[in-house]
Amino acid sequence: MGTARPREEKDTAGLLLMMLAVTFFTCIDTSAKWLILGGLPALQVVFTRYAVHFIAASLLYLPQEGAGALRSNRCFGPAS
Repeated sequence: MGTARPREEKDTAGLLLMMLAVTFFTCIDTSAKWLILGGLPALQVVFTRYAVHFIAASLLYLPQEGAGALRSNRCFGPAS
């Protein structure tokens, strides 16, 4: 089994991830514009977009972090 390389030596992986992210962001933006031009209400497109991202993030982070992933570290209650 090989050893993991330090983060400083993963320039190629970082570059590929950045290119993939830009591609995905472009596809998401373009698909939203097509849906709106196709006649769907903008509010419905935006709600669906964020709802799907919330569900995906929940499936990714809740198994690792538990319910604590949904709680803020900052207290907004009355000062004590």
